[in-house]
Amino acid sequence: IIDITIIITIVSPVPGRKVSEGPHPPGSPRLDALSGHVLAAFTSFGLDHSWTDSHYVGLQRPDRGRPNFLHRVDANGVLIEELQLEDPEVYCPYSASGTVVGGLVFANYGRREDFGVLEQQGLSPRGHLVIVRVGKISYAEKVANAEASQAKGILIYPDPSDIPQDPRKLGLFPNISIYGHVHMGAGDPYSPGFPSFNHTQFPPVRSSGLPTIPAHPISAAVAARLLRQLTGPPAPSAWRGHLPEVPYLLGPGGPSFRLQLGVHNIQQSVMINNVFGCIEGKFEPDHYLIVGAQRDSLGPGAARSGVGTAVLLELARTFVAMVQNGFQLRRSLLFVSWDAGDFGSVGSTEWLEGYLTMLHLKAAAYISLDNAVLGDDRLLAKTSPALISLIESVIKQVDSPNRSGQSIFEQMTEQGQRWENEGIQPLPMDSSAFAFTSFGGVPAVEFSFAEDSRPYPFLNTMLDTYDHLNRVLQGRLPAVAKTVAEVVGHLLIKLSHDHLLPLDYWCYGDVLLQEIAHFNQFNAQLKV
Repeated sequence: IIDITIIITIVSPVPGRKVSEGPHPPGSPRLDALSGHVLAAFTSFGLDHSWTDSHYVGLQRPDRGRPNFLHRVDANGVLIEELQLEDPEVYCPYSASGTVVGGLVFANYGRREDFGVLEQQGLSPRGHLVIVRVGKISYAEKVANAEASQAKGILIYPDPSDIPQDPRKLGLFPNISIYGHVHMGAGDPYSPGFPSFNHTQFPPVRSSGLPTIPAHPISAAVAARLLRQLTGPPAPSAWRGHLPEVPYLLGPGGPSFRLQLGVHNIQQSVMINNVFGCIEGKFEPDHYLIVGAQRDSLGPGAARSGVGTAVLLELARTFVAMVQNGFQLRRSLLFVSWDAGDFGSVGSTEWLEGYLTMLHLKAAAYISLDNAVLGDDRLLAKTSPALISLIESVIKQVDSPNRSGQSIFEQMTEQGQRWENEGIQPLPMDSSAFAFTSFGGVPAVEFSFAEDSRPYPFLNTMLDTYDHLNRVLQGRLPAVAKTVAEVVGHLLIKLSHDHLLPLDYWCYGDVLLQEIAHFNQFNAQLKV
């Protein structure tokens, strides 16, 4: 039985260790204390081995002496209005630094197809800033697309149509912005392809995924002020959100409407610490099942990292107890608490780069616990195809947290729908699991409970606290976290104990045929 006591203790603000009450970015005293707590927990549980693996990485932080700014200026560059940016710590890590001036163009979500619509309208973002909504794709992809369109800079805001913004119903406040890194890649962008061990010499190169234009998050309130002043043709109906009194025109605004964006983030060399705990397998000890969770957060990070850390520790404690009671692991279990996840899975990617040859041969699967609980309506599995059949067998054995007497599988299929359509999604680029699959060829999955009707509004904000998350779930956070632990626990039992790994590689034939059929739809557009 999964004990939920430790889950409540770790992610709630307990006296003396308020893990999710405030920001704990890499290199901060709060995160260092949490790293020591995780290592001490692994040791006290009685795992066979526990240790810390350190890396020196390049992270980008705001310059406290030169805060980032957004101004409205006239044609001569004279200041008209200072637009309020929320908290100096709410920013876009790895944005280009500098000051740019230009008009403003609305580009919906900043997808390639959105910029294609602007082009069809005869409206070029070239020489202007663009403003885009949070959602659909990662911040890094939005910035890359804006850069490809020759925009000078990009502003990213949460629209009420995507993220609830009614504080009376546990929505985001209109003056809150959402942070996110903008490196189009994973790991330390200042040592691409190389592990950032101490005193290691690297070629003087930077990741090609670093943007060359400044990017910054803004609140819905600031976005509304800007969008109300745009001129130009109306945006397509599908682009129109729910900002009050905003006509959603495409821009770029009149000749007197100019914005000045200044981003002065600075690069710092920071020591990060990944914390490991291992239970050795009895028959194949050099083959690993890896389960990991991000530990750091630029904000309080209850949903982002707190719940995953709690579940990780509870799984480690439970499996130690099972082994002590006679359960035999065929393969080893590796429990990992990653650092610098909010900067693009830096901790996990640097470790992967350092041991890539070994992991490619010896790691059987990776399970991510990041964003484990964002709601309680349905379970999502962002996964490699090889794990889908195994996940189906597991969710038939685990009870739904909100349907008494029903398994998760039965809840997903009660209306006659296919469970894969309800619960399976591809691995996103901004998941730590993505690097294991794309770099190491290791099957990987990230589990997350989510809401059907609305996203969790406080993710990647300074309001991502235990109290907010628990209130959104109406006090059911411990129960949902327990269900995630049970799903992952059952998966680990099968992967670590079965004589043959229960991975379905035959399914890749069907997946490839589906992708080929998708590509064939574009045959007519191909040029000889």
